[in-house]
Amino acid sequence: MFEPLWATSVSIPLFQIMLIMGASTLALVLGKMKICIVIGYCGLLYWGYFCNPSLKSTDGTFHMDAFSLSLMGFGVAIVFLVLVGLLTHQE
Repeated sequence: MFEPLWATSVSIPLFQIMLIMGASTLALVLGKMKICIVIGYCGLLYWGYFCNPSLKSTDGTFHMDAFSLSLMGFGVAIVFLVLVGLLTHQE
């Protein structure tokens, strides 16, 4: 059941993982739960789409099919909506 997870090779630089974990931990210590979620989600979008070497061609441009492009657009729209909600929320 978990064999595809164990066979998958993921290469995320350790510095980036430490940076995301440090920023998320700092946000949690300061009591900003929603900011922590946004930090983690932006990190996932970055690693999934912008650092993915399979989406880049030899000349450095991105090559995405329509489905991947729509998923990335949906993810960016969600981050934008969360940020708007955070900025307009009154406590």
